[in-house]
Amino acid sequence: MPIKKREVKRAVAVTRKKERPLGVTILAVLQYIGAALSLLGAAVLFILFMMVQNNPQVLSMLAQQVPELTPDVLEIIPLMLVVFTIILTLLAILYFFIARGFWKGRNWARLLVIIMLIIGVVGSIFDIIKLQNVSAVVSAIIGLIIQAGLVWYLMRPHVVIYFRKK
Repeated sequence: MPIKKREVKRAVAVTRKKERPLGVTILAVLQYIGAALSLLGAAVLFILFMMVQNNPQVLSMLAQQVPELTPDVLEIIPLMLVVFTIILTLLAILYFFIARGFWKGRNWARLLVIIMLIIGVVGSIFDIIKLQNVSAVVSAIIGLIIQAGLVWYLMRPHVVIYFRKK
């Protein structure tokens, strides 16, 4: 795909000024927010785990409130809380490093996000094909548009130049 002269001039101007494109700044801030929220979620799950471990009556109260929960399911709830706490903590770390990479113009962060977005695009396409619910299909289409738009943005010449200058 040929690059327009205007895009090249803009990309060169950004490179000379060494300024971060606004979209990259926004994406970095969103990644930092994602990291903070993931860490907050992990903390909440850890607190729930501690409550369950220190007070076994919590599970019996849960069993009374939700009679569909079998004893086998109730038994693995503490394990599930630990697993999801670990997953959210790892996601928080990943989001933090991606945000830092975006902030500092590291190309590995851009490439990692592009790969993750492409996986999301493929997943959205499969969702659109297999889902029967209209609202779920609309949601998948919106997700597809956002993910494809982000891939397009991260491949723009001025963005690529910003990430390659480091």
